Amino acid sequence: PSSLHYFTSKLNKSFDNSKKIILLEVLWEIILADKKIHDYEANFIRRLAGLLYISDVNCANAKRRVLAKLNNN
Repeated sequence: PSSLHYFTSKLNKSFDNSKKIILLEVLWEIILADKKIHDYEANFIRRLAGLLYISDVNCANAKRRVLAKLNNN
């Protein structure tokens, strides 16, 4: 959708790769706050990662880091 593209194009211009991955980690923290990943949430973050040019591998690694952090607390 165009609205998501509008925001991600601004992020792509102003964020480097590491900042975009930090953003995904923050979003994963929000998604995992209730210890469930709903289909809509998974679809949203997958689409967002694609629009931010973050690979599936890097997105999954961000998720793993957040899960590890949550399990340590």
